[in-house]
Amino acid sequence: MNEMDMVVNRLPVKTWNHLHMNESSLKAVHIAGEGALRAAGPKLKPDESLSRAFDSIAGGVGRDLDLLAAQAGVKVASFTSEAGGTEPLKLQLSYGEGDAVMNRIGLTVREGQRLDVIMDYRSEPLAKGLAAVQTKIHVHTGGRLRLIQLQRMGDKYTFINDIGVQCEEDGDFELIQMVFSGHRTYMGCEAALKGDYSTFKGDIAYAVSGEDSLDINDVVRHMGKHTECEINAAGSLSNRARKLFRGTIDFAKGAKGAVGNEKEEVLLVDETVVNQTIPLILCAEEDVVGNHGATIGRPAEELLFYLTSRGISVEEAYRILKNAKLEAVCTKIWDETVRQELLDFLHEGQLCDDAMKEDRTNGEA
Repeated sequence: MNEMDMVVNRLPVKTWNHLHMNESSLKAVHIAGEGALRAAGPKLKPDESLSRAFDSIAGGVGRDLDLLAAQAGVKVASFTSEAGGTEPLKLQLSYGEGDAVMNRIGLTVREGQRLDVIMDYRSEPLAKGLAAVQTKIHVHTGGRLRLIQLQRMGDKYTFINDIGVQCEEDGDFELIQMVFSGHRTYMGCEAALKGDYSTFKGDIAYAVSGEDSLDINDVVRHMGKHTECEINAAGSLSNRARKLFRGTIDFAKGAKGAVGNEKEEVLLVDETVVNQTIPLILCAEEDVVGNHGATIGRPAEELLFYLTSRGISVEEAYRILKNAKLEAVCTKIWDETVRQELLDFLHEGQLCDDAMKEDRTNGEA
């Protein structure tokens, strides 16, 4: 059995070493094979050129994941846009107990074309295992790619989700990521805005509870002129959950007229949670605009009083506030079927709360 120690989600430059936030590590990672990928929607043709150039596009998780994939012999499943295509490509990966699998997916948008993709990752609630998905994307001149990623993993699953993007002139990439569950989650996205007037917009929503943890590393590199990016992250932490968000906007030399905005909103439900946020702007060009900020804290007492005075229990009030973070991003989902499914998922109380996780733990003892 080949095992590999990995460094993941490394910041482009080191900051506060004493807080141990610059990177994360995984010990003795082993991949036994590939996950069963189910594709539905348009019959897209494989893109062999992207398969060959897959490793040249950097992902947010880092190069160690490329090495892990090479060591395990994981192949690339590639898809490319077609002229006049409007139906979204739906990719689903369902994981079982004890899985140790990885998938590599390549997406290409040809010049002037568009491609919509929905990726759904899930397992049984009590399942334990390891899964990794690496997605590399090339948006050619005037192309547009919209990507939705949904994560509903088991309470004991470790999940690695890596994205690497390269946008040419006037290329447009939109990303929505929603994390509903999973024991240890490592997410990284690196977008290289190489062409002039290329854009990136990312929305992340999460609800982390129990003993779970979420580790995020988003990097947008402005390389072309008049490029634009917007990174929005919002979520809740409850019980003993942990979350680390690294958001980097990198203005390279020559990226004149580039604009980058980044913000995060974090709801702290309990005093026992651990939240770490690093908004970072790197600048090698003078003619740019960069903004970042974070709003982190517990709900205002006035808001809780308002809700409880109308007959809502404190527990239900917190559930409403946690769901609100997710619902706000749900409304941005362009696929009506997926949007309604997720709203029903939240309204029906299927989002695993702390009490349910405690019951499961006690039941296994």
